[in-house]
Amino acid sequence: MTDPFNEKVGYLLPEDAPDYVTVSHEHYDHSSVGLVHGTPHVKRTPELEKLGDVLTYGVESHHDTEGGTKRGKNMVFVFEHEGMRLAHLGDLGHPLSASQLEELGQIDVLLIPVGGVYTIDAQGACQVVKQLAPRLIVPMHYKTRDLAFALGEVQEFCGGFSNAVFSGQCTLNITPATLPREQQVVVMEYCNRS
Repeated sequence: MTDPFNEKVGYLLPEDAPDYVTVSHEHYDHSSVGLVHGTPHVKRTPELEKLGDVLTYGVESHHDTEGGTKRGKNMVFVFEHEGMRLAHLGDLGHPLSASQLEELGQIDVLLIPVGGVYTIDAQGACQVVKQLAPRLIVPMHYKTRDLAFALGEVQEFCGGFSNAVFSGQCTLNITPATLPREQQVVVMEYCNRS
């Protein structure tokens, strides 16, 4: 599980009991580990670590364009499994530096905030996508019907791509064989259990 939230976000809390949790930063909508079922191992640091059969490490970044002075630090997590590399950008608030790009390396699947206000907006997200050139892009941190605070719409981000698909699904299974050959944006459906 990545960045567990609390009820203030407006979503139903996950019922999963994960073995591992990563926390990109210590805001309530990303670090509510105490609400996670079970007793998972929690990772908040950049060191390379094996979590089950997934190699994971973090790349330090900021939650804003002013070196973290407005909103603090943010940890980007990279997950390596079955020859694929996925990056979860957390609440990234700025374009990536050359050293951050080097630390991240080649990313196959990118989970990227696109809603602005507290993170990069649609335009900033498009810039980061160009920097990383992933094959599959999953936008996150944008306005949905149940979200309790204002963020930009996902369509603003998707307008920058010719190959964006609204999956209608709340899960996505990815293997090396199913990675798209050409860059693609996949918008997941928010699945409310009620």
